[in-house]
This record gives sequence, C-alpha cells and structure tokens, in this order.
Amino acid sequence: GLDDWYNLDHRISNDFPR
Repeated sequence: GLDDWYNLDHRISNDFPR
C-alpha cells in the first residue's frame, strides 16, 4: 500500500541520500 512505498522511500533515501 501507500505505507509500503512511503517506507521504501525512506529506506532508499537512507541507502542513496538525495
């Protein structure tokens, strides 16, 4: 759900800082 994408965004940002 939207929460999944929201969490993925944070995980990805943690690995790949913008």
